[in-house]
Amino acid sequence: MTPDLLRSLLQGTAEAVIAQSEHLTALDQAIGDGD
Repeated sequence: MTPDLLRSLLQGTAEAVIAQSEHLTALDQAIGDGD
């Protein structure tokens, strides 16, 4: 895996997580593990 490909994959992953942050927070709260 080239450094550019790795950077691109990580950037895409970060953008997807940021874009879905409200949804992910709601899922985390629904699990109710106390944090």
